[in-house]
Amino acid sequence: MSSLDVLAHGVRHAGSPIVAVIDARRGEVFHATYRATAEGVVREGEMGVCPPEALVDGLRALGPALVVGDGALRYRDRLAAAGPDIAFGSAATAHPGADALIEIAAPRFREGRVDAWADVVPLYLRRTDAEITWDARGATA
Repeated sequence: MSSLDVLAHGVRHAGSPIVAVIDARRGEVFHATYRATAEGVVREGEMGVCPPEALVDGLRALGPALVVGDGALRYRDRLAAAGPDIAFGSAATAHPGADALIEIAAPRFREGRVDAWADVVPLYLRRTDAEITWDARGATA
């Protein structure tokens, strides 16, 4: 389960494509594009990580779209270069909501696709800072 999925689900009634953007630190963002369906949202393409400027052409190609998440707020000035068709979510849509998480997770449990709450684990798009630091310390030891 992805925080990007949860962010997009929280604004599924937007009426336009949704681009979830989370600040990945290091001058990068995690991102994914979604379309609304009767059941929630469906991811279009893969999730990715890149500098915010690398999203501008893709946003421009979408036409009218809603961009949400803390990365959208932090890098709004850079992402706005995509043009006037891009709308930005408010601070209320900057973080994944527990209600959206439950709405996504509950059907998975009811349908037997997950056996235990412990089976719900984070999805990382790149190595964590702790892993990088750990490996760097090991290399110098």
